[in-house]
Amino acid sequence: MKNRFVINCALFWSFFFVSSFASKVLAYEVPGNPLLMSPTHRQIPRHQSGFYRENGTNPVFYLNQENRTFCHVVNPDQMDLFGGFSLVKVVNNHRFLSPMSFIGDCTVASGYYRQNGTAPVYYVNATTRQMCHVANEAQMECLGGFGQVKVVINNGFQAGVNYIGDCRC
Repeated sequence: MKNRFVINCALFWSFFFVSSFASKVLAYEVPGNPLLMSPTHRQIPRHQSGFYRENGTNPVFYLNQENRTFCHVVNPDQMDLFGGFSLVKVVNNHRFLSPMSFIGDCTVASGYYRQNGTAPVYYVNATTRQMCHVANEAQMECLGGFGQVKVVINNGFQAGVNYIGDCRC
């Protein structure tokens, strides 16, 4: 009888010790280790806004975390206007883009553009994704003057927008 009592006490205390120890271990999270974090705190890594491409593929995407969207960089000329391929981060996969909204081809910022070595000036409206041609000097003056024209190295500013003809003043 005495042995049975000792065994029961030992089992009780070992069960109590193990269960209380386990509950304390499970109550604490280890930051940075997803296996030791509560399921409510496990999150998909949040990528910063920027340019990304998947390892082994060519398409480059721009991720905008602020408005949860991404767009496709149309061509190397456009990427050069955005600052060059040195800005592109290579990732193992681009599944992190899936919760974002795809808005199509990327556009440059709204503004007036002229390709270096050429005369025509164009206005790009990034919001409407439209581009128009400034027909002459008088029209450019009416629209605010040549001081606001960005001279760029290539015609990448035309990517991702629809040409609608001459601008209106």
